[in-house]
Amino acid sequence: LLLRNPLNAIPSLHNFEYEQTYNLPNHSTRAPIEEWIAWRNERFASELANWKTHLTYWMDRYPSAARTIITFERMTNIDTGVDEFAKLGQGLQKRDPRIELPAEDDLPCVWEVLVTDRRVGDEGSRRKSRRAGAERGPPPYEYDHLDAMTSLFADLKAMYSEREGMEGDLPAIMDEYLAMVDHVRTSMNEGDGPTVAERIEAESKERKAKEEADRQRRKEQEGMPGWEEMQIAGFMREKRLVAAKRARTEKHTRIAESQQNEEEDRSPVATTS
Repeated sequence: LLLRNPLNAIPSLHNFEYEQTYNLPNHSTRAPIEEWIAWRNERFASELANWKTHLTYWMDRYPSAARTIITFERMTNIDTGVDEFAKLGQGLQKRDPRIELPAEDDLPCVWEVLVTDRRVGDEGSRRKSRRAGAERGPPPYEYDHLDAMTSLFADLKAMYSEREGMEGDLPAIMDEYLAMVDHVRTSMNEGDGPTVAERIEAESKERKAKEEADRQRRKEQEGMPGWEEMQIAGFMREKRLVAAKRARTEKHTRIAESQQNEEEDRSPVATTS
């Protein structure tokens, strides 16, 4: 079972869909904040429910002895990545003993090649993120979204602690995910610098000011001497193009009619006795 904190997994899904919509290379672009907010408001609840369904399906379908839980965060973290990579290999080998694993001393090198050089990991924390565009790190959430994730993680921790004991993998993972959400909540509460909402509002005002300046510039151009003459010249040019196209069409029609008449003149005339 591979898990990724929905705090980052849901925005990553949005970035992927944004790239697909605009035919951009895979894993190349972070969607604009405005696009994320509109998508988030429409899809967050359903995507969080999908995330829970995915987790509970695998947790309930397989017993702990037949299940290995890997987290994206541990796998891509420089401090825990090698251990998580080894855990993944052991889990695969448990299912199929024919799988050959790298030597223990080679694991750090293999992890470095597969994870770091392939540039996977959480945007903002990994060393070589390829996505460009909006600011790195978790995009803005409202407190209601953070509350929903906190409630879900707490419920899952309680559910599987009772079933598998606190030593099970999932309760510890839920604690890590709760800490990540708390970190975002704390950053939203800090008074240093503009908040996410304030930054978005400032960017919106700046964009509207630029649009207004563009409108004023166009308006000034329309009032410049010669503007009306330019408009008339453009209209007359368009009118000439239309007239030329109509003349060509009429010419082709006359040629076709002439050819048809010639064919009829050459055809034998039927007679009756």
